[in-house]
Amino acid sequence: MKGSLSHELDLEATAEVAWGIYGTLKLTEVVLKQLSSMISKIEVDGDGGVGTVFCATFGSDNKVFKEKVVTLDNEKRIKELSVTQGALLDLGFTSELIRLEILDKDESYCTVKTTIEYEIEDEHEAKASLVDVAILAMMAEAVAEHLREEKANYSV
Repeated sequence: MKGSLSHELDLEATAEVAWGIYGTLKLTEVVLKQLSSMISKIEVDGDGGVGTVFCATFGSDNKVFKEKVVTLDNEKRIKELSVTQGALLDLGFTSELIRLEILDKDESYCTVKTTIEYEIEDEHEAKASLVDVAILAMMAEAVAEHLREEKANYSV
């Protein structure tokens, strides 16, 4: 069984500015700073492009989540990451792909669309209800907060 779940958030920034975070290693810095109570560390193996591996360690239970960049399209502003350890895979899912898209809205705003695509054996389809985009929504909110802080700093 295949499925997907998405979340969208409007950011007060141009798509170009948002992609400057989402399309680069800057996203790792922002997430670590803004979500430090949840994520204790993120190790990076690569330059942020295709093939880069991110290994995040969560909270006091030290759960590890590993993902690899499989698509990085700067023109379309799409990044796809294949989960290789942790998350849904720990629950018996056979695959998990995270897609991050930055969509133009107008001259001052863009939309961040985050999607989880998953696959699970048909006999375990009840577990599909466990799929949750909450961490991706928190990540988008972390970027929004970072952009608000940057804007406030430039206004001073």
